[in-house]
Amino acid sequence: MIDKQMTIFLAGIIQGSLPDAIEAQDYRKPIIAALTGAFPQAEIYDPVACYPDSLDFDDEKARSIFFDLMRSEERRVGKEC
Repeated sequence: MIDKQMTIFLAGIIQGSLPDAIEAQDYRKPIIAALTGAFPQAEIYDPVACYPDSLDFDDEKARSIFFDLMRSEERRVGKEC
């Protein structure tokens, strides 16, 4: 049993060594489903779902979004990003 809110950050390869593209992200949905089933009260954050166009971000925007996310209370999958 989880006494306190658990937050899970779904990490994984996104761009890898591709200069102008991202790797396939189809592995994320089954992982989220498994985590949601095992930890229904957990907050699961998937940055790819919230920012599918992140490859186009300049360094300043990427840095700003990253730090905002680390402070955010609204990161749960399914909520508006």
